[in-house]
Amino acid sequence: MIEVGSSAGLNLHWDRYYHRYEYPSGASSVWGNKDAAVRLSTLVRGTVPLPLLPESFRIAWRAGIDLNPIDVTDADAMRWLRALIFPEHLERHQETEAAARIARTHPVPIVTGDALTHLPALLAQAPQGSHLCLYASMVLYQFSPEARKDLWRMLAAFSATRPVSAVILDGVPEGWAQLLIRDFRNGSSTKRHMAAAHAHGRWLEWRE
Repeated sequence: MIEVGSSAGLNLHWDRYYHRYEYPSGASSVWGNKDAAVRLSTLVRGTVPLPLLPESFRIAWRAGIDLNPIDVTDADAMRWLRALIFPEHLERHQETEAAARIARTHPVPIVTGDALTHLPALLAQAPQGSHLCLYASMVLYQFSPEARKDLWRMLAAFSATRPVSAVILDGVPEGWAQLLIRDFRNGSSTKRHMAAAHAHGRWLEWRE
């Protein structure tokens, strides 16, 4: 896994968190570490159920890249991160603190710099024999249109030797976000629109 725009790297530890998906009917499904300090809840909207979730994932390797990453071991940097959260959002403050403790326990390399410059070297470092996944959450809208095209061209060229999937969550003008998956294989790509979602994951509406 490679996260573009990883900031403090908290999303790189998603498999170490506890996830609960609530349906309007009152039913729910859960995934992850039931003893985790980070416990995330998502309301599933619409009529399409989520696909079955595997019991576990094996993450072979993970890394991030950011123009200005936040050091989770730096108290001042973490206070700055907390300052970006609305003060009345107490649950988000608690989640951030708990996620930072996990990130400090499991250090992950985060490269400082521009993704288009440093991503090729990170892609080359990823171990063989595993599915390579690049993901970006509320980041690519900050790229210029030409920079986004350069990113897709880079991944398409890389996929001539190894397939890679890009999982993208980006905002839409209507005020929420959309979840997309771009699969790159043999130099070409396909795009799938998977879901509409709240930008912070509070709700998710899966598509057919």
